[in-house]
Amino acid sequence: MAGAECTWELDLSVTSHLCGAELPECVKGLKWAPDGTCFLTACDDNRLRLYELPAHALGGGDESADAGDAAPLAPAVSARESETIYDYCWYPGMRSTDPATCCFASTSRDQPVHLWDAFTGALRASYCAHDGADQLTAARSLAFSVDGTRLLCGFERAVCVFDTARPGRPLETRATVPSRRRAREGQRGILSTIAVDGSGSGLYAVGSYAGSTGVYAEAGGELVCLLGGHTAGVTHVAFSADGRTLVTGARQDGRLLCWDVRHTARAYRACERAAPSNQRILFSLDNTSRWLVSGSQDGRVLAFDLRAEQTEPPTCVLHVGDAVNAAMLHPWLPILGIAIGERERAPLAFDDTSGSDADGERPGSAVAAGLLAGGGAPERAPPRRHEVRIRKTGWAITAADARAPAGHADGWRSAAAVTDSCGEGRAEACVA
Repeated sequence: MAGAECTWELDLSVTSHLCGAELPECVKGLKWAPDGTCFLTACDDNRLRLYELPAHALGGGDESADAGDAAPLAPAVSARESETIYDYCWYPGMRSTDPATCCFASTSRDQPVHLWDAFTGALRASYCAHDGADQLTAARSLAFSVDGTRLLCGFERAVCVFDTARPGRPLETRATVPSRRRAREGQRGILSTIAVDGSGSGLYAVGSYAGSTGVYAEAGGELVCLLGGHTAGVTHVAFSADGRTLVTGARQDGRLLCWDVRHTARAYRACERAAPSNQRILFSLDNTSRWLVSGSQDGRVLAFDLRAEQTEPPTCVLHVGDAVNAAMLHPWLPILGIAIGERERAPLAFDDTSGSDADGERPGSAVAAGLLAGGGAPERAPPRRHEVRIRKTGWAITAADARAPAGHADGWRSAAAVTDSCGEGRAEACVA
């Protein structure tokens, strides 16, 4: 059937273990390098760790080997921040064949934004922002412009724009609220997450802990529209590959809201996941803008078909015993990376006779009541897993002579090549 058109669709019905790694403390998400050769994680021990994908995952090794017997991944590079890491991101032009482009940025509490070398872990540059009293202020979110020449950093009610090639102070500071006192317009609160539309629209989205999401013009920073809908602070935003859909997620809110950027009067779809706590749970969209994949605090990895009806239930790609705080699709290979773990919380012994609220939402009072009653300190919570997993899935095609899309011929695989069952592991990478 020479010359017949074909459609490549992500097949998430079958996944199998590829590799993984266990981390010493709670892992904060997972982010793929733009060239897909490695991924980056952050941890509660204030370290950023870079892991390289095995050769067989990139099509350069023996794929017949049993991935379940593979040794856990060891970090190829590690960089340490001195305080709690808020956010991190890759330089968008990163290519492993060009060491000058191999770098990533991070921001942490009471520290400037740092640019790290992805080959050596050495500090390349620092970007500093200051408040009205000329005191150093830490950014809470990061994102590079599409061409990598600008670094956008989110603060409280402001976005600072840095020239990537000129470390130091920002080029400009874009306030997200009017300067006049008691103004109710604009986007308030700490700007917790930033995403730049890679389709070339010239837009970027900013989420706030105040519960709003603002869409701005990258050229001048003008507010295009302000989106609501969430009941708590927004923790992650992402554009689809075609730039038409913006997905927003929040803490203490189980809904992922899907917005048509061309018609923002209301979200056209809400996808349900478990997100009852303040934990940031990262999600991603595939290159066809059809599949939305997200972690869930109940241990599931969920895939939502955005072309299906709203009533269509999501596909449960994987179920693990602990919270999944990130589910990130590889930029061009059928691979899914997930991060597992949540911060340990000691169980609180509530006293029904102490006069606490009926729903038990007074942990401070419960702890005090337990100590006054002579019960001592609460018992330590059971240990949890902190790991990353990489798993492989497959592609479904509609024509027998179908070929991979141009530019990715070496990386795409058919669904028939992925038939092995899911494996167990500590930190793994999943190939979709």
